[in-house]
Amino acid sequence: MKGGLFLVLSGPEKREPGKAEVFLWKPGSGPIPIHDLGGPRPDKGQPEALLLLGETDTAYAVLVISDGPENGDPTVVEIKKP
Repeated sequence: MKGGLFLVLSGPEKREPGKAEVFLWKPGSGPIPIHDLGGPRPDKGQPEALLLLGETDTAYAVLVISDGPENGDPTVVEIKKP
């Protein structure tokens, strides 16, 4: 990504219920929470993969794929830049 930034997907471990979040991180600094993906999901799925589809001056378009639901329930999410 531009400026050496990374999007990081974070969520519960060991199949524990809980929420998932996306953070913006630059090496050498702390992660900044930028989007709450919610949770726990009714289908017990957990977001497992995040793919950057595109970027504008104001937002990131990402594809979120979850573990649990059939076919990973791929979902496109627009995340506003901080």
